[in-house]
Amino acid sequence: LTSRNRQVLVQCQAQDLYEIHKLSELESFELCFQYATEKSWNGRTSLITELVNYAGGIPLALCVLGSSVQNQCLNDEKQHLKRMRQHPLGEIQDAFKRSFNALDGNEKNTFLDLACFFRGENKDHVVNILDGCGAFTDLGIYGLI
Repeated sequence: LTSRNRQVLVQCQAQDLYEIHKLSELESFELCFQYATEKSWNGRTSLITELVNYAGGIPLALCVLGSSVQNQCLNDEKQHLKRMRQHPLGEIQDAFKRSFNALDGNEKNTFLDLACFFRGENKDHVVNILDGCGAFTDLGIYGLI
């Protein structure tokens, strides 16, 4: 059984849980290089380094970003990175959309509250505030992890 939602696994009484971790920096470089042709990345190690950092060890993002180097004429690396940050590629946005849409209502609200209003704030402080508004914050956070 495979699920992004830990609660599904708990409800199904899964015996062993295996959490897939993000790729290491070395693994991230290898995967990104696999999707970018040597011609496209040759001499662009600073661009590849930025893309690897931007992807944060997420395999789908590394594949898509590596391909973006292959598919484009990149005369200005800084412009490419700026565009990627302001307008993420559709494949990455679609993956995030699918993940968000799979959340229940409480998890969606918790995610949006955290992302929009409480980014970087102390967890206990945020839980107190949101619970005071009638939210089930601990359940929402548990569902997001």
